[in-house]
Amino acid sequence: MLAKKLRLPVTSFALAVSLIFRFIPMIWSEWQRFSLIVRARGKAALRPNTVRVRDLGPMVIPLLLSLFQRAEDMTIAMEMRKVREHSLLGARSALLVWSKRDTMICIIGFIVFALFISIRNL
Repeated sequence: MLAKKLRLPVTSFALAVSLIFRFIPMIWSEWQRFSLIVRARGKAALRPNTVRVRDLGPMVIPLLLSLFQRAEDMTIAMEMRKVREHSLLGARSALLVWSKRDTMICIIGFIVFALFISIRNL
C-alpha cells in the first residue's frame, strides 16, 4: 500500500477519524441538552435546538466543559483497554523524564508571568 511505503501513520489516522465520527453525535446530543437548559432558564419561546445569541455565552462554557469531561472519560477507558498510538504502531512507549531543560523553561515562564503581573499592577 502507498501509505505504508511513505511510512504514514495509517493506524493512528484511522483511530482519529473513528473518534471524530464518534464525537459528532455526542456533540449534537450535548448541544440539545444545553440548549434545552438555556431555553428553560431564559423563558423564551424558541424552536427546539435553537438558542438566542445573547444566551450563547452561558451555554458554550458548560458545553465545552461537558465535552472535555466526556473526552477525558473516553481517554481513560481507552487507556484501561491499552489502546495507545505506540502500541498500534508496534513500538514501545517511552516514559517522560523531567530534565534540566524543562526546569529552565518553567523558571523562564514563571519570570515572564511575574513580569506581566508586576507591569499590570503599575
